[in-house]
Amino acid sequence: MSALSPRRLSMGVAAGLLVVLAASESPSVAQTAAPRPAPPAAVRSTPPAPVAVTQAATPPRPAPRRRAAPRTYSRPQALTTVQSANSSARDYPSAGAYVNAALYYDFEPGRLYAVHTSPRFLTAISLRPGEKLISKAAGDTVRWVLGETVQGSGATQQVIVMVKPIRGGLRTNIILTTDQRTYLLDAVSHEGDTYT
Repeated sequence: MSALSPRRLSMGVAAGLLVVLAASESPSVAQTAAPRPAPPAAVRSTPPAPVAVTQAATPPRPAPRRRAAPRTYSRPQALTTVQSANSSARDYPSAGAYVNAALYYDFEPGRLYAVHTSPRFLTAISLRPGEKLISKAAGDTVRWVLGETVQGSGATQQVIVMVKPIRGGLRTNIILTTDQRTYLLDAVSHEGDTYT
């Protein structure tokens, strides 16, 4: 007898055990056991029909635009354009716009309203009654002082913004934003007693 490796031995014992179990099965047990179902017939699967690949619809392309000749940038020309636009948008004081010492401007969006100030006097800018000031800003907050106060109450309450330069010969812009509009002011300071 040849020597068996432990693996072959275990495989042989397992095979013998199966044989013993199959041989020891009595006919009565075999007769009472339910018949085993027949193995299913081999089903051949047919591959699905190939799917036709189509290209997704693409939106129509806009007609090609002709490229405009590149603009040449000229700093002096650009500055002149801005100065011209600001100058044409500026609203200056006129004799007919005064009622006593108060200057009245008709509001127009985008308009620059000239405000003349003096370092010795406060200039008061009164908003419409009921208009609420949201913010105020100045281009030069070091040499210009901005303040605010209110007069009245309720629906007739009126916000007054006060402007004062620290010296003459200054110029800055001031933006007042309210709940109804935005005011663009061009503030200029002069030595002397002239102010609006």
